[in-house]
Amino acid sequence: MNSNSIKKIIVYWMIVFILVAGYSPLFCEGEKDLSESELIPEVYGDHFLLVFEDTDQVLYESNAHERIYPASTTKMMTALIVLENVDNLDEIVNVDSESPFVGGSAIFIDVNEKISVRNLLHGMLISSGNDAAAALAIHVAGSTEKFAELMNAKAEELGCEDTHFVNPHGLHDPDHYTTVSDLYLIAKEGMKNEVFREIVGKGNYDIPPTNEQPEIRHLYSTNALLENGYGSLEVIEDLYGNAVQTAYPYAIGIKTGYTEEAGKCLVSAANSGSRTVYSIIVKSDAEHIFEDSAQMLEYGLFSFQSYEVLEQGQVVKTVDLEDREKNVISLVAKTPLNAMLKTAPNKGDIKLNVRVDDFVLPVMAGQTLGTAEAFYNGVPIGRVDICSDVDITGKELLDNEVYREKKRITIDYVAWIVRIITVFFLFVVITIAAYFLGLHPNSPKRRRNRGKRVG
Repeated sequence: MNSNSIKKIIVYWMIVFILVAGYSPLFCEGEKDLSESELIPEVYGDHFLLVFEDTDQVLYESNAHERIYPASTTKMMTALIVLENVDNLDEIVNVDSESPFVGGSAIFIDVNEKISVRNLLHGMLISSGNDAAAALAIHVAGSTEKFAELMNAKAEELGCEDTHFVNPHGLHDPDHYTTVSDLYLIAKEGMKNEVFREIVGKGNYDIPPTNEQPEIRHLYSTNALLENGYGSLEVIEDLYGNAVQTAYPYAIGIKTGYTEEAGKCLVSAANSGSRTVYSIIVKSDAEHIFEDSAQMLEYGLFSFQSYEVLEQGQVVKTVDLEDREKNVISLVAKTPLNAMLKTAPNKGDIKLNVRVDDFVLPVMAGQTLGTAEAFYNGVPIGRVDICSDVDITGKELLDNEVYREKKRITIDYVAWIVRIITVFFLFVVITIAAYFLGLHPNSPKRRRNRGKRVG
């Protein structure tokens, strides 16, 4: 084979590669943005979770659904129950005979001390006073045991999957447990409450004198990520390797915890103006807990970009209506769905899992009829409700399984047609290329060469 033939063969296969590559999903839209940060925090804690609040998208996690002891992060739920059951936060609590002697961290209340619910909430959430937590529980429910029943009912309401409380403060008990995933649900619910959000975001607070305490109690937050919090001026290493003060400028709360069994715990949140992220770390130590949490928050706020997965009103699925003049309902995204990703997604990387609930006609426009959950490379990145885009009247219950099977067959049929057309197109292009390159036996160049040999 001479050099010209080799060159022709190389050109021939280059054409085939270009055509096939242009059709391949490997080269579809959405190239990686190399400007994105590739830094990932190294977390010392055994269990951790980083979540984007708007869509509950998990950005980073380890053992998030394994059972752990919550220690004083328990007090987030205690605060939630108190705020749901006390209308007037200036209501006075007459401290019972048990709460001052609970043990552990305390704001040192006294028996028969008269102190407001508001000040006890500050003492519990800022200085992590176990005595304050017990006093609030007994004030609301009559006993810590009855109060724990309210806590467990609330946990179930929030969708917590493996949480059980036996006290309002978090002192260790084998039957007092949760997961970092459930702690996120509790923290997020708490931050919806304006009073809760305000208190957990404070670095310090003063409780004025009471009938039993003539001096001002100066409280400092156990959360060193907050400005003026205890330890906020100590030096740690940030995500980029710089020496910085522990106080994190975007931190907005929320709660620390510690027991020997639970280790150092911190549920923290940060807001950059456009997004809020939550970091939960459990079973850490004093050396790492705040540094790791600050790095997690920084990573969540600034290493991801928001990419639109679904527009509001975008059709997600259609459902057949049998024997109706309008025989199809278009199910659309009820709200926009955006996902936080480090790089722009390639076409085909995002898949939707659509769940359509059984429903009875009539259906009103905007009525929620199911959900669409988005997955990026198999990892869930967000969920949105889907609804009808128009009013539909009728009486029959829809059998959506029949429709789904019909649609699957149709899609498979269309896919095979596309494949056949593509193969035919490639064959035509390759044949034409071979004809003009002289590789085809009937090409003009081959005919000329044969003519020369005869002559």
